[in-house]
Amino acid sequence: YKAMADLDTVAGRIAGLWRLQGKVADDDISGKLALLQQVNPNLSWYYSLTQGYKSGGYNAGYATSPAQAADSTYGAERVTSFEVGGHYVAPQIALDWALFQYQYDDQQVFVNLGQGPAPYHVLKNAGDSDWFGAEVDLRWRFARAWRLDLGLGWLPDARLGPYQNNTLLLPNKRIPFSSKWNTHAQVQWDGALASWAELRWQL
Repeated sequence: YKAMADLDTVAGRIAGLWRLQGKVADDDISGKLALLQQVNPNLSWYYSLTQGYKSGGYNAGYATSPAQAADSTYGAERVTSFEVGGHYVAPQIALDWALFQYQYDDQQVFVNLGQGPAPYHVLKNAGDSDWFGAEVDLRWRFARAWRLDLGLGWLPDARLGPYQNNTLLLPNKRIPFSSKWNTHAQVQWDGALASWAELRWQL
């Protein structure tokens, strides 16, 4: 990356007020190990261990000083995921469920930094976090033309921090947009309008 700034004044433009350049490079491997257990023709279990990473980068946004521009890099984020779940299927019903735990290292989080004349919003590595939760999904065809889908997600623990690095301070708080409960529902009707046309209605 290259960061350059000019200064416009009443007397004219001062070109090349400051310039800097650098590089952010990552080289890592993501992988998954999973075991599927077929209990019977209708029921199966799975167990998985996943390790992944998201590369670092550079915040190419507004910077008012060389210090802000130099502080705009961020490193890679890594996660280790443990998951166990199951799948049940029958002629009219299908059920999926899972228990999971995520362990994040150097998680990338958008934060406000207060250097310069005004705070600025950037992506930074802001410590570690642990997530734990469960999900269940049900698909039920209760009549020939009707199907009901229901889902429930539970995320009791999804916290980041506490973390402090110079002016960056994050308290021990819940990750934004990680609600404790998530639900969804859908009802679907499939029918024939004629021999050549079908209609699907969803709510």
